[in-house]
Amino acid sequence: MKSFWPLVVVLFLVASCGKEPLDSTPATVVKVVQNSWLTGVDVNNQGVLLACGGLPREHGKLLRSTDGGNTWSVMVSHPSKCFYFVKFINNTTAFAGGDTLELWKTTDSGLHWSYVWLADNVPTHVFDRPAFRHLAVDSCNLVLVGGDNGKKGVCYRSTDCGLSWNFTQIPHQLSGASFAQSGDVLVCGWGYVGKSDGLQQPPVQTSMRGDFFTSVVYSSNSQALMAGYSGVIYQSSDNGLSWTESYSNSGCSFNKIAVEGGVVVAASDGGRLAVHNPVNGWKLFQLPVSSRILGLKLPGTGSLYAVTSNGEFLVVDTSGW
Repeated sequence: MKSFWPLVVVLFLVASCGKEPLDSTPATVVKVVQNSWLTGVDVNNQGVLLACGGLPREHGKLLRSTDGGNTWSVMVSHPSKCFYFVKFINNTTAFAGGDTLELWKTTDSGLHWSYVWLADNVPTHVFDRPAFRHLAVDSCNLVLVGGDNGKKGVCYRSTDCGLSWNFTQIPHQLSGASFAQSGDVLVCGWGYVGKSDGLQQPPVQTSMRGDFFTSVVYSSNSQALMAGYSGVIYQSSDNGLSWTESYSNSGCSFNKIAVEGGVVVAASDGGRLAVHNPVNGWKLFQLPVSSRILGLKLPGTGSLYAVTSNGEFLVVDTSGW
């Protein structure tokens, strides 16, 4: 353990521990789909769970559960395209996105879904139409990002809950986005971190390079955290203009990061979670799975939802954190 970096909301402990001991954490594991990934999960205020997945450019599914994830119903089965995210923008409306700019929408909490036609608001050539990877939400302001193979990035912006979109092509695969309370936006991806002052302009690339930045989240209005697939968690206290390492573990490859109530959780390959709270600092937990954790949701109810590359849905008890 090295030193503390003071931030306004929480203290992030900078650590480098490739051989860090693993703690176990209780979790319920439900096998949802066979021979398929689960890539995204979300829940609304009524406890309706939505999940998505499939196999890249082979097939995809949108699923729904109303009993805490014990049982699931397939609501959409796509014969050729995988879904990579599903996201509520309010209690009833959600979007799901996948291969070649595939976008679907529900207005009844996942009971019925319809295809969203983007008309001419797409790259001209089909080859340049990548997968949608992530949706960030701030009321009716939406940022939708995607990309493939480290490149062919797209950033879609909407100020009317997704009724209309403006898009920008970016020569880097984009995988994450987050809103600050001020309306500023950070986006991240393959060797790329971009910042936008609101939605009127596309993001502008910052000087941050050197990792596959898989996920980013604001922890307060100017402070942000970002996950790197290299096993590093980065932190910024100046609205994404500069970054330092908060945590490093060579045994991890981080796919997602989330913050809730001062607790930071980063999900890794190998069924691992790196967790930070203001009292105990960073700790590494092993879940009762060894697959990649591809989707993460912290609902703020004393539990965490996660989905994996082995088609598993997990409810993790966070009370011991």
